[in-house]
Amino acid sequence: MDWNPRCGNLLNFHQYTKDPGRVHPSAIVSLTCRYRNLRKIEVGQQSIIDDFCYISTALKMGRYSHLGNGASITGGAARVMTIGDHIGIGPGCKFILGSTNLRSQLQSLHEPESHHYGDITLEDCSGIGSGVMILGPNTIPEGTSLGWDVRVLPNTTLQPWRYYAMADGRLDTGMPRDKVKILEQRARAEEELDQENSIGAG
Repeated sequence: MDWNPRCGNLLNFHQYTKDPGRVHPSAIVSLTCRYRNLRKIEVGQQSIIDDFCYISTALKMGRYSHLGNGASITGGAARVMTIGDHIGIGPGCKFILGSTNLRSQLQSLHEPESHHYGDITLEDCSGIGSGVMILGPNTIPEGTSLGWDVRVLPNTTLQPWRYYAMADGRLDTGMPRDKVKILEQRARAEEELDQENSIGAG
């Protein structure tokens, strides 16, 4: 049986994910998630989409990244969620790339969605703690880390290589992360993974 694009169910899932141009053979893409636009999902080498996620947008996911269980990425097929390399996303995160207008629009399935937000990009080596909510449009810069339950409003300016948390209901000014140490860790990881790949290819 084939994928039902209306309900997002996929009974013969692997015929769409075995293409290495879109989903790398080493990637783990959970069958328990709901993918509304599966043909617009790209997942890189050794990356994981964990159980019980909901994804309605296009998704471009890099290498060695992990989307934790119960994540929600909403906004429809016209929006793009980009996840770079070496990124960890904790359980229960919400990425809202589009939504209906709660002030002026009927909240009914009969009404078309009004996408008044925008795309979200997580740059390499960023980290997203459990329960974080990010509203698009937004770019989380390289090396930026968000603590648990952080709320990021549209068009928030964050600095690379800083750790942000909530303080008195607001996003704080951030603390520096150890960029040198993290980049050294990434270099070692890349070297080890390259060795594993060369062994597997041989």
